[in-house]
Amino acid sequence: MKRLKLYDKIMIVVIEMYVPIIPCYNPPGILLRIIDKLIKCKFDKIIIVDDGSNDKEIFEKITKIDKCVVISHDKNMGKGMALKSGISYYKDNLSDKYYGVVCLDCDGQHLVSDMRLVGDEMVKSNNFTLGVRNFDLDGVPIRNKLGNKITCMIFKWLFDRDIKDTQSGLRGIPNRLIDIVLNTSGDRYDYEINMLIDMVYKNEIIQEVEINTIYNREKRYSYFKVFRDSFSIYKVMFKRCRK
Repeated sequence: MKRLKLYDKIMIVVIEMYVPIIPCYNPPGILLRIIDKLIKCKFDKIIIVDDGSNDKEIFEKITKIDKCVVISHDKNMGKGMALKSGISYYKDNLSDKYYGVVCLDCDGQHLVSDMRLVGDEMVKSNNFTLGVRNFDLDGVPIRNKLGNKITCMIFKWLFDRDIKDTQSGLRGIPNRLIDIVLNTSGDRYDYEINMLIDMVYKNEIIQEVEINTIYNREKRYSYFKVFRDSFSIYKVMFKRCRK
């Protein structure tokens, strides 16, 4: 039998202390590369939620990966419901072994290195942790830049909390806040803004970690409908404001 070096023994037992959750609806092929990078970074469990995708081929490949758990919806129920399904699975099956979860998108907009920054800060602070992008950089599409700035301004006005990126999907949630986010209302993109509002009303710290701002002008994967979904988000904010 080959004798392991001390370094190899240490690497075997070192795994990340939180679980990635990736909600997906008709995901691009880059999802497989994201999963591969997560495994190389020693993530022991990865939760992928198929939110009623049309093509199941990519999920068939993922189910064969030992460290991945695939949760499937029979029909598209929205990003909020996909996140809730993943978080609920984590609570019931994994929460006694890890410190929390980190939610990230499936389109490559979030680097695995940034996801680890958010997760590590979440473990360190035991607070809700948000990966925030810099929309003032060159190359950011104008609709994304304006949309984020307007939403952040309205959020600050209504809830007196200055958040730099209210629409970021990169979020670290420690175990102590799992029940709160599972009870947060919303099925689609409104769920993410409701999550922030719940944190504010619970007087929770929202830890912010600066991350890379990545936009591919040639091929942008997104099911966010600018007018419909933005209106839904603004409607939620005004409805929940206590002023």
